[in-house]
Amino acid sequence: MAAPGTEAALARAICRRCPVIIACRTWALDHGEDDGIWGATTAAQRRAIRRAMTEPIPVVRRRGDG
Repeated sequence: MAAPGTEAALARAICRRCPVIIACRTWALDHGEDDGIWGATTAAQRRAIRRAMTEPIPVVRRRGDG
């Protein structure tokens, strides 16, 4: 029996050599794919990316700006 995460790590290593890694990852993010490895990312990583993409960007004010 393989250690937990071994299969996912192997799949991600294969993905990293794939010429369509970015297109694959983008498709999975755009379509809410929540299973498996897509574009070298796990479902949890894609959820975090989607959250980060939808969070508002904080406004940083410098001294003297308003």
